[in-house]
Amino acid sequence: MDKDTYNIGKILKKLKLEDRDDDKPHLESNIRNFFNNANIDADTKNIVKNLMYQFTYFSKREIKEQFIPYIGITVSNISTDVKIIFSNITDKQAKYNSSSHILSLFLDEFNLPNQNVLNLHHILFTTEYEENPLLEKYKKILEGKNSIVFIDDFVGSGNTLKNFIEELKRNFNLHGKNLIFIILTLRKEIEEEIKKTYIDEEFHIEFYVYNYTCNLIENLYLDSNFYNQVKRLERDKIKVSKNYILGYDRSMLLVGSYRNTPNNTLASLWWENRGYKGPFERKREINPIQDIRKKMSYGRKK
Repeated sequence: MDKDTYNIGKILKKLKLEDRDDDKPHLESNIRNFFNNANIDADTKNIVKNLMYQFTYFSKREIKEQFIPYIGITVSNISTDVKIIFSNITDKQAKYNSSSHILSLFLDEFNLPNQNVLNLHHILFTTEYEENPLLEKYKKILEGKNSIVFIDDFVGSGNTLKNFIEELKRNFNLHGKNLIFIILTLRKEIEEEIKKTYIDEEFHIEFYVYNYTCNLIENLYLDSNFYNQVKRLERDKIKVSKNYILGYDRSMLLVGSYRNTPNNTLASLWWENRGYKGPFERKREINPIQDIRKKMSYGRKK
């Protein structure tokens, strides 16, 4: 197949990938494999191609060279009279997630000690019958803080974030606290919804967003009928599981990063089953040795 049939070069350019990006070879290989897959028909490839033109990809370089400094600038603008502490955003399933990863990059870049960080997963998501000796310790720590800065990459439907805030309310006295969320990308509508939900609380919520995104329906560059094409593709042709058709919670996002593709992104971009493998990866449990070997093999190529 002619490698330019689906304008792969244009897609890579739209994803803002350059030769100096060490995540480019692996992603380019996945994209080429998708368009060269004889089991995937031309109509499907054209639909996914159009989605990819509107896809926002955050490379490792962009995260490290732009988003991490953005976090630093945002935090540096907080008054020095404010006593802050940092935390990731977590849920029941993930002790270490992409939020934890971004937070670690930030702490490393600015050489901040672990004493400036809370690991709230062990506090918020233990069973109600289990005693947690860290809870009282964390309560005392938060008593002396004006603000908690939460750092995350993707906010999809907002449900994980709202559940997280509810757990904070249940476990801690948030009276007079500022909850500051520094997010790589989310929809403006989700930000406003969360602010409205907690407008009458005794704590205050602030958002600082590096990149506002939109979903499939909000995207002005796609035809209004395109929604139905994507839905039929995922439901009838790719056979995406019901919960993930149009992305988890029908979020219909078009975002991903070098580290992962969120399940809120349209499933046709990352779904994998017999005969179909989307151009972007959603990482699951893997054999780490094989993954490391694959990564090193790309690094050795001239």
